[in-house]
Amino acid sequence: MASSATPIIKTQNLSVIYDYNKPSETVAIEDINIEIYPEEYVVIFGPSGSGKSTLLYSLTGMEKPTRGEVTIKEQNLAILNQAELARFTRRNIGFVFQAYNLIPTLNVINNVALPQVFEGQMKYTRLEAAKKLLTRFGVEAHVNKLPQEMSGGQQQRVAIARSLINNPSIIFADEPVGNLDSRSAENVLEILMELNQKDKKTINLLTHEPRYLTYAHRVLYMRDGRLI
Repeated sequence: MASSATPIIKTQNLSVIYDYNKPSETVAIEDINIEIYPEEYVVIFGPSGSGKSTLLYSLTGMEKPTRGEVTIKEQNLAILNQAELARFTRRNIGFVFQAYNLIPTLNVINNVALPQVFEGQMKYTRLEAAKKLLTRFGVEAHVNKLPQEMSGGQQQRVAIARSLINNPSIIFADEPVGNLDSRSAENVLEILMELNQKDKKTINLLTHEPRYLTYAHRVLYMRDGRLI
């Protein structure tokens, strides 16, 4: 892990409160102050309902804070309009989800290449980039298959390839092995470790499984919407 005086991710008094000032008011996360540095591997750990996913959505601009602010690479997300935010996250953040979130009607190579469509890349260029990533993760033989024709572990490797197609410096992985058998889970976790150590990506892994804590440089423990 490289040391740096400037956090790549920073929050200040971040809170998300649903139905604010109403009888049904619910505090999802409250007064979250974190600093995550370039090339760190951070595990955000806590039980279901602890606020991990709300924190992820807030850190990536998908959830607007009730109070506080989020800064990514020194960019305050709150001042970006919708188009600017989409462009910023597309270029700087990759996502890996428990449910893979692959598009079922697109074959594997087009699933991986899709984010580059929005960047205006030529078809040949984006398909070549996608093929290189699929080869790296050992699923190049499946380029023309639909996602549902693959195993869960293979689909997750495709999802990781898609998260990297725009070469983001930050990866958020939300329970990425929750649907996988133990062997496939280990493979995915090894890939995330390689992305951190070899590719120098900042990894943020959300999990409720304590056995994955050993992968992290640092663990942020959440409970009842707060960092403990």
